[in-house]
Amino acid sequence: MTYSSSNPSFNEVLSSEFGFRLDSSYILNYIIYKKIINILERSGANIVKLSELVNLRRESINGKTATILIKSLWKASIHPLRIEVRDHGNRFKSKELDIIGVATGLGSIGKFSILPKYLSEIIEQRSLATTSDLIILEPNEKRMAYYIVTLLNTRIGKVISDMLTYGSTGQLHLDAKWLEDIKIPVIKNYENIIKTMEDAIENCEAKAWRAYFKAMKIVEEQFGKTERLITNIIKAKDMLNIPHFRLDSSRLLAFSAISRLVKEHSGKICKILDLFEVYTAGVPREKKYKSGEGQHKLITIDSIDESGIIDDEKIYYITREGKPYPKGSILLVKDGASIGKVTILPYDAYVMQGIAVLIPKPNIDEKLKYYVMALLKSSFYKKIIEALGYGATVQYSVTKDELESIEIPIIEGIIDEISRYMREFVESMYQANYLKKQAVVELDNYF
Repeated sequence: MTYSSSNPSFNEVLSSEFGFRLDSSYILNYIIYKKIINILERSGANIVKLSELVNLRRESINGKTATILIKSLWKASIHPLRIEVRDHGNRFKSKELDIIGVATGLGSIGKFSILPKYLSEIIEQRSLATTSDLIILEPNEKRMAYYIVTLLNTRIGKVISDMLTYGSTGQLHLDAKWLEDIKIPVIKNYENIIKTMEDAIENCEAKAWRAYFKAMKIVEEQFGKTERLITNIIKAKDMLNIPHFRLDSSRLLAFSAISRLVKEHSGKICKILDLFEVYTAGVPREKKYKSGEGQHKLITIDSIDESGIIDDEKIYYITREGKPYPKGSILLVKDGASIGKVTILPYDAYVMQGIAVLIPKPNIDEKLKYYVMALLKSSFYKKIIEALGYGATVQYSVTKDELESIEIPIIEGIIDEISRYMREFVESMYQANYLKKQAVVELDNYF
């Protein structure tokens, strides 16, 4: 939608309703904001104050709570794996369909998410709270929260956030007291935006997380918690069987744990090398890459979310000779502080150095791929992979040979169930992210 419109006069800027500040960023964003609102008003759009739709709420809460942090805000929703249980510090009560935004910090300031209705069920915690660096907007009409959170994630939402942000680079703050006075457009087909975002979060995303926790519950119950790694002392003769033997406690502990696993599942053990072709050659990290240029997707360590999904906002594009790695390959982070993160490629792509690529051999069943992914995500295997690594934290690494030697128990009784749940998680989460992006783009295009 485009219309010609004059800019607000300087006198209008000086008398701005949001507490005029003599800085170029505020003036520029205020002019853009006013121009957009003026254009939309003249075109017949319904312009309302945010205070007519939400209330700014800050209600202290004590005791143990599932606490939402800045890092918990993820793609207009809340990431269950990034919630922490806390019983200390300033925390504020939050309820389903609250809109939660980042008010302090660098990089994430102005980021807004909705608190899904399904979340308390997923994390099995009824008492939810936020930290003091987050603001809470309580919607007057619950379903309208899906429209508002979508709008706040559009370009006009970014302009509003930037306009209300002040402070030095390292100590930015969103001036929440003016937020309720902001005017926002409610487009004619706002119900379509609500429907798309609600379907994405409460249907697809909820289905994905339910499947994820069901799969991981089976895995953790089968292989136990990390304390299972504490096993009997390895005898000297057993050390001869350790690939690339190193006299360090972590390596011995890993071997001891795998040895115990082999004994418990005798005759049903396969090495990674039996199931996959392992590749560790990746695109060099030193070069600068861009997010929107090039023919092929490039996956970095940061692209891989801890849940096992690739974040499409954190991938790059390159033009490169040679074939990319094929769709359906397992990616396993083998270097650095994020060692052990794992995902399945949803498309052909290149990968950056530090990521091992496990391509299923031709005779490997599709379901086994999702089963192996779930096992590698378990606390048991994460500790094993960490123990196989060597070097300092920043330069921590696992060799190709040691990855290939990792043994996987093939337990027929649980393969089908784990694989079904893990596949459902992956497919439903990508569908949820697609629908959320679609809602934001549709609203963005209107402006």
